[in-house]
Amino acid sequence: MKKKYKRLSFEERIIIETLLKENKSKSYIAKQVNRNRSTITKELKLWLLKPTDIYKADLAH
Repeated sequence: MKKKYKRLSFEERIIIETLLKENKSKSYIAKQVNRNRSTITKELKLWLLKPTDIYKADLAH
């Protein structure tokens, strides 16, 4: 049986943005949005190209 993947919702991205501002770990964020840590890592790698970049949920969505 093939696994069905779904995209991060806007609400999940808001939670990610908020927790990143609070300096929470990727593992902690993953548990809060009930996703795999690798999903959070991939999302952040996609949007945070430089160390000075800030994750914005509205841009990511």
